[in-house]
Amino acid sequence: MTTFVCVMCSNAVDPTDVNVWQRVTGWERKRDAGGTNAIALRTPVQEFMCATCMVAAKRGLVGQEAML
Repeated sequence: MTTFVCVMCSNAVDPTDVNVWQRVTGWERKRDAGGTNAIALRTPVQEFMCATCMVAAKRGLVGQEAML
């Protein structure tokens, strides 16, 4: 059985959990109002991030895990 880990904290994650994020690659199209409208030819990459680390990354706290 394969064990998946968060790329930031190295804790085990369950890739089927709705709170776990998975990296993808693909092609995006911008909306007129800004932001991404769609990702076409989406390809999942075997990299995952737990919800706690994603919140920290979005807030720009990457590399400051001791503050969590």
